[in-house]
Amino acid sequence: MIKKNFKKAVIFDLDGTLLDTYPGMYISANKSLALMGKEEADPVEFRKFIGPPLRVSFRVGCGMTDENEIEQICKIFLQVYHDEGYKHADIYDGLIPLLEELKNKGVYLGVATMKRETNAIRLLDYHKLSVFFDGILGSDEGYTRTKSSNILSLLKEAGIENPQDAVMIGDTQGDESAAEKSGVQFIKVNYGYGYTKETTDAYPVKDLLEIICNKLNLE
Repeated sequence: MIKKNFKKAVIFDLDGTLLDTYPGMYISANKSLALMGKEEADPVEFRKFIGPPLRVSFRVGCGMTDENEIEQICKIFLQVYHDEGYKHADIYDGLIPLLEELKNKGVYLGVATMKRETNAIRLLDYHKLSVFFDGILGSDEGYTRTKSSNILSLLKEAGIENPQDAVMIGDTQGDESAAEKSGVQFIKVNYGYGYTKETTDAYPVKDLLEIICNKLNLE
């Protein structure tokens, strides 16, 4: 890893922040459940658990309790998602102009996610978003990484020593907690899977550039 020399960084969550990945996640989950002879996931309940580690999604979102079965279905899901699920996602309106503006301002752009890293990269490549990012980190095979450790690794790679020179953008409490643990500033979005339009301090895409610039003192 070659250390870069950026002054500011903007780190994005993936699911529910950059892309609406629910369609591909739900399709892949149901194919995986069917292969194990189980009923389809409830679409409303499953949507609540997109973003956390996959084991949590199946345990809480699908009501699975047997850890061996959870381990098995996670492996099946990762293969199904790798083969086709990643294709089913939508870029949130206004995200590409935002990324272009931030790129023009010379900030480091990263993605910190708990999605398996190979699938995160495949997903961003397919939807032509990888070109905007200087670093993409997700979960590893042993699930030893956390979102906060991924944020700190991205900052190290960017050459940023003070976490307050960075901001994390996300749609869930998990993102907020990871930002707090890593010491970076946090911006909530109101269009993903966690915070909503009723969350008074969460913002739509159209407001993000101004909020980011204010927090990082960007011109």
